[in-house]
Amino acid sequence: MVGVVEASVENIGRLVESLGVRSSSLYIVRGGSVYVYVYGDDVNPGDVLGLGVDRVIGFVKGSPIVVFRSPLDFPDVTGGLCYAVEEVVVDRLELSESLTCTESSGSAVVEFKGVRSKAGFSLVGSVGSVYAMATATIASRLWGAPVRVSSEVWSGDRVVVGVEVVGFGEESSS
Repeated sequence: MVGVVEASVENIGRLVESLGVRSSSLYIVRGGSVYVYVYGDDVNPGDVLGLGVDRVIGFVKGSPIVVFRSPLDFPDVTGGLCYAVEEVVVDRLELSESLTCTESSGSAVVEFKGVRSKAGFSLVGSVGSVYAMATATIASRLWGAPVRVSSEVWSGDRVVVGVEVVGFGEESSS
């Protein structure tokens, strides 16, 4: 399973990089699945919310937006975000030895310790690594709101990921 997830994240990275769309992303639940919308600086999150999932590449204000179903969407996860991220990333996928997590109203910070994959590392700052993608996907599903990766910092075998709910009319910060 880990190899499939890593390959999916790397393929997404190749697509996003080849199109030059590397600024920001939103994780949004549509039709029971979490989709990731990757877009550039000249697009605001409110514009992205109106797009569907029927195309891999859409356009807003003439700028391309890449849309794909998150390879880290686990519809059966329940409970709080911290518990769910640990269940998926540590227990099921074994991508990290452990984690610490704090969750507050519409945001969370997760520190993964003993990380075992660099998949998506080149996507830090847009889609995010496999750790950011997992956290944002699970957050969007559980919170029922559009989510973005607000921060991702790597240090040795640790990565700290911040995610937050995106409200309408907000400017992108990732």
